[in-house]
Amino acid sequence: MSKKQKTSPSFNPSTWIAAGGAVVFMGFLAWMLITDGLPFGCPPNCRGVDLRQRNLVGKDLSGADLRDANLADQFLAGTLLTGADLRGADLQSVDLRGVDLRGVQIDRATQIEPKWRLVWEIVNQGARGRDLQGVDLYSADLSGADLRDANLQWADLNWAYLHQADLRGANLLGANLIFAYLAEAKLDETTQIDDKWRLVADLMSHSGHGRDVSGANLSYANLAAIDLSEANLRGANLSDAHLYDANLAGARLQGANLSGADLSGVDLRQAQLQGANLDTRLDNVNLTGAFYNVDTIWPANFDPLQAGAKTEAR
Repeated sequence: MSKKQKTSPSFNPSTWIAAGGAVVFMGFLAWMLITDGLPFGCPPNCRGVDLRQRNLVGKDLSGADLRDANLADQFLAGTLLTGADLRGADLQSVDLRGVDLRGVQIDRATQIEPKWRLVWEIVNQGARGRDLQGVDLYSADLSGADLRDANLQWADLNWAYLHQADLRGANLLGANLIFAYLAEAKLDETTQIDDKWRLVADLMSHSGHGRDVSGANLSYANLAAIDLSEANLRGANLSDAHLYDANLAGARLQGANLSGADLSGVDLRQAQLQGANLDTRLDNVNLTGAFYNVDTIWPANFDPLQAGAKTEAR
């Protein structure tokens, strides 16, 4: 009788791949916990925690106890800090663009850039009658701020968020309001502001449906999600305007300049585009039934017919 030969376990590639994938996944999970995730119990209890190597973009830290925490050099875009306690925290070189600081607690021991301490003061203590001439408020969230009678001449409010800010009696002459978000901002006859930006604030605060703004200069204006359906925009200058998700369905845009404008998600169905300049990205624009002619300017290699536009005029 011959001895039974010992057989070696067969090699199964799929098993090894699965096992290797599990190892990779566990390693990735560990990396996430170390670098991307937050320590156990944080939030809400983040007191004294070193958060410098954590990814805090978009995290909800509202109401968290961040006393004496180290957040130096962090980029906090989209991070929720409303009501957080940052007394004694290290916020040196922290990027707080677009962050709502209302209800946040800071004190003298909080290490924070002068710009953001000023923003914190404005939104939490108000700035009525304050001299803010020429100050840097670029990309600051000033929503709901009391800026009545404030002097904001030559202030940099580029990309500032001024939703529902009270600007009655304020002086904004010469202020940089490029891409400033002015929806529902409170202006009155005593507000000193360039006519262009007064119009932008008005359009963003009230429905622009059917409005006549022909020939208006709206270049570099933040008109995100605005309703300008069936509006008369003949000859208007909308170059480099921020029109993300705007409704321009049925709008009369003959001869209008939209070159360089952000038209992501814009509805241009049935719009009149004869002679308009649309030399910009049109990747996510609805042009179904829009009318154009030989004078309409399109970006290179763009086919308006394929995008649903028509050459016939009404």
